[in-house]
Amino acid sequence: MLRTTKKSVLTLSFCSLLGACSLGSEPKNEHHITLEQTVNYGFTNAEIVELGRLVLIDYYQFDTDSRNANPSFPDSGAFPRDSQLLDRYQPLANIQGRDKVDTDKEELYGHVWRDQDNASLVVSVRGTSDRQEWIDDAKFSHVELEIVANSNQTEEPTVEVELGFHEIERSFTISSQPGASERTPLASYIDAQSNVKSLTIVGHSLGSSLATLFAYKTKLRQPELDIRLLTFASPLTGAPSFSASFESQFKKSIRIVNRPDIVPKMPFPELGYKHVWHPLMIDSDQNKRVVDSLACHHSLNTYLHMIDNTVGLTKECTKPNK
Repeated sequence: MLRTTKKSVLTLSFCSLLGACSLGSEPKNEHHITLEQTVNYGFTNAEIVELGRLVLIDYYQFDTDSRNANPSFPDSGAFPRDSQLLDRYQPLANIQGRDKVDTDKEELYGHVWRDQDNASLVVSVRGTSDRQEWIDDAKFSHVELEIVANSNQTEEPTVEVELGFHEIERSFTISSQPGASERTPLASYIDAQSNVKSLTIVGHSLGSSLATLFAYKTKLRQPELDIRLLTFASPLTGAPSFSASFESQFKKSIRIVNRPDIVPKMPFPELGYKHVWHPLMIDSDQNKRVVDSLACHHSLNTYLHMIDNTVGLTKECTKPNK
């Protein structure tokens, strides 16, 4: 059950957000880390790039056929450049979600993977694809989460998160059979998995906030499960109450932020939002190859390129050679 704690729900257009956000800055946080420190928070730099590439596959599959919420699993035939990556990560299920709570229309949001190197699971979640998702990104109203926690937990936290993110995340289902119509809630599917050493959750943009919410709720249901969270270009997901509760549960969490990217600056902290830790700052303004545009600063390819320059920029975001 959800209770809105602000009556007004702002559904600003993305264009108006650009003007409002472009003057902002990354909210101050005393827990900044560097690329040299990522291993202390659960990830090697190589893993960060690999996990980001899984999200790129999520994007590609959605963009190829946005009407198909349960397509064939990605394989090396469709992704020859990622053949080694797909040798390690085996797709187990497609993840579906709904942008509007009052419709049955579902879209592909990502995948559940098995990391065959260490018997763990990975949940990858793509980001924004169209105007409706940007509107969901911009619903600045808080909702109070009714937490379904582990039965051994004596006191459940009271936290508030952003309405639009929560509406999409709570709609997540999976199908382990491409093309099938049957759906299982993503949370139930993960909870039913046995012999899993750990769970890694990764997202970009809107998908980062969805990943953050899913990681938090899963940790409360399964406090003994080793859960890592990696996000790129995450918006602010919840109120200070959420941030504080999240940080009491998670050490293995990295939030990668590109300084000129506007998305991590919204919803605005002045509206009662606070980021979760641990921010790792990069700056594509310092790379002469990256086109100086809002879209290019936000592109996942740009983020990955700034961490490992062997990952290519998109054509639209690469400056021509002089």
